[in-house]
Formats: sequence, structure tokens, C-alpha cells
Amino acid sequence: MSPLVTQQDDTMDDYFVPITWAEIEALGEKGIGALGIRAYMVIKMRAYGNRTTSWSSQTRIRKELALANGEMPSLRGLQKAIKGLKDAGLIKVKTHGSSAGTNEYTI
Repeated sequence: MSPLVTQQDDTMDDYFVPITWAEIEALGEKGIGALGIRAYMVIKMRAYGNRTTSWSSQTRIRKELALANGEMPSLRGLQKAIKGLKDAGLIKVKTHGSSAGTNEYTI
């Protein structure tokens, strides 16, 4: 595990995701929205170190985006956010099986 990521009991309580100024500008200019930005950060967190690719299911991403009260974003909301990131050219998605299953995300 990267020293930039702390994992406790299979939940992401405290973590640091390095992001470039260009990424910040792109996320803001493309009108991605709060859920899209949060989803981007989770996908990027999974591609820590020198990797640019991560593997996650949409269920896993939703769990990592859960609020303090346990409320998760809807599956459809997450799918729209991921589509926005993809359409903006911020990520590439390779679907394996169903779209809600484990997918390959490239930053």
C-alpha cells in the first residue's frame, strides 16, 4: 500500500490523493459536479503510485463515496458522473461484464 493511502478495516477513512492543478482546472471547467469530482478522486486513489489504471466495481466506488450517515450515491447517479468524466476525457473506462461490475479505469 502506498504511504499516501491509509486503509482501515476495508474502508477509506483517511487518504490523500495527489492531484495536479491541470486536473483541478479540468474538473472545474468541464462542469463535472460534486459527485463526479468525488468519483474521480476515488478512481485516482485506486491508481496510486506510478499506476494510471485502477480496477473497481461501481458498488465499491459507491461504498467509498458514502456519507458519514452511511448514505451512498445512487447507482444511476454514479453512472452519470462516470459518463461525464469519460465524456470530458478525464478517464477511460473498459467494461468487463456488466457496467456495474468491476471495470478498468484509466486516468
